[in-house]
Amino acid sequence: MKNDAEFNKIKMKIEKELESTKDPKKLIQILLDNYVKVSNVFSDYRLSLVNKALSIAKENKFVEETIIANRNIGLCYNSDAKYNQSIPYLEEALSLADKFNFVAEKGRCCLALGLAYKNTSDYPTALKVYFQSLKFYGDAGLTSGVSVVLNNIGNVYKNLGDYTKSLEYQFKSLKIREANRDLAGIASSLNNIGNIYLLLENYEKALEYYFECEKHCEPLKANYVYKHVFNGIGEVYVNLKNYDKSLEYLFKSLRICEKEGEKISQVSNLRLIGIAYRENNELELAKEYFEQSLLKSKEFNFKDGQAEALFSYGIFYSCKEDFTKALQCFSEAAKIAESTGSKPLLAKALKKLSKTYEKLGNYKEAYQNLAKFQEVEKKVFNEKSKNKFQSLEITYAFEQNQKEKETNYKISNLNKELVDLQSKLIETEKKAVFFATVVTANHEFNQPLTVLKGNLSILRISFKDKISEKEAKILDKMDNSINRITNVLQKLSKIKEPTLVRYINDVEMVEIPSFFKEKILGE
Repeated sequence: MKNDAEFNKIKMKIEKELESTKDPKKLIQILLDNYVKVSNVFSDYRLSLVNKALSIAKENKFVEETIIANRNIGLCYNSDAKYNQSIPYLEEALSLADKFNFVAEKGRCCLALGLAYKNTSDYPTALKVYFQSLKFYGDAGLTSGVSVVLNNIGNVYKNLGDYTKSLEYQFKSLKIREANRDLAGIASSLNNIGNIYLLLENYEKALEYYFECEKHCEPLKANYVYKHVFNGIGEVYVNLKNYDKSLEYLFKSLRICEKEGEKISQVSNLRLIGIAYRENNELELAKEYFEQSLLKSKEFNFKDGQAEALFSYGIFYSCKEDFTKALQCFSEAAKIAESTGSKPLLAKALKKLSKTYEKLGNYKEAYQNLAKFQEVEKKVFNEKSKNKFQSLEITYAFEQNQKEKETNYKISNLNKELVDLQSKLIETEKKAVFFATVVTANHEFNQPLTVLKGNLSILRISFKDKISEKEAKILDKMDNSINRITNVLQKLSKIKEPTLVRYINDVEMVEIPSFFKEKILGE
């Protein structure tokens, strides 16, 4: 297998590097630099490398390295969706970083902790540590870290159904990433903005951002973004009832997630594939994928994932007219959604509960759940309406800002061209004046010099026998001086403009004469 071959190659390289030194700090650096190169598929080996780094750091009482190793063990468990195991390591790292005031490390630890709490649907705690991370990154002056935290805060608000706040944070993140020319970050932000428009049911706008994101991914070969954007495009096509196209994108996303050992995204992939099959009346295939989605979300303790899978399962049982099982699924989904504070998910679960009780003839429960649904739906509707209106304002402001930036960029370029043109005109004028001065000087000096030279010759001939040795030397000096001035004037008369050659990016340089080329380049 390709993965196995790559793994063995990396493993051999790491072992060779470790054998090359006994320095504990260098050993830790090798272990931490290389564990990230190992695929998530080989998570046990990844973890063994970071544990080894932690062991060396503790043994040598290296404080900073101990913090970094603890944090990276937490990140390993996060990648493996083992959040209950990641949190103790991240808290240990944060405690040490706080004690010794490693500000940037405090930001990184809180960022990783926020992800663990977000993916276990503990949104209040996730927001708390994300805002701490935002402060630490700001204090450390790390704008790239600030952009990641803003992005993640936006994702938490999205899960809570506050799409206005979510968009606000995503656009803040995108602005910083554009300023930093962080192409992968820009792609990630575009994908997340697409996700919000998907939830606002603005499918045209969602696809616009998803396809823009896909364009940014192409030169980067960024699978870590591709898997999310393909999942989003697939979900849009599910809602547009284009099931063939949705399955095409969802399976693309699932293949990347499986190859990279990315687990949380698989929960959404599998559920959406199940929905596409269910809506296409392929119920047994749908059941298979719902089951996988539910099992994985339970395995990773991903509560919102469990609620979504149970809700989809409930609709499946309704299609099969097994209302007792459907009721059980909707009831569990509502309970989980209420505990995580996900109002949109709670509203749709309560609505289905009411209809299912009605099918079973339990009108009292049907009415009670309908009343609960209406209460929650009213909040969701008001928030959604506000979100839709405010999201349009935010998007409009952002797009206007983008247009303004483009216009300013064009004006800046035109100004630069104008300044360059003015410089060239001034230079041309200077050259013209210089050449005119040279021609005039040549003419004005040549005539008297010729007269002087002629008169010196007459003196020598006329007083040939009467000139003393001293006078002869004076005449020679005068003759030499006249010759020197004449030579200078001859050189000035030969001055011409240099021949310029245009190179890459319109850079102009003086052409190298052929005799120099032979000397310098050996041509």
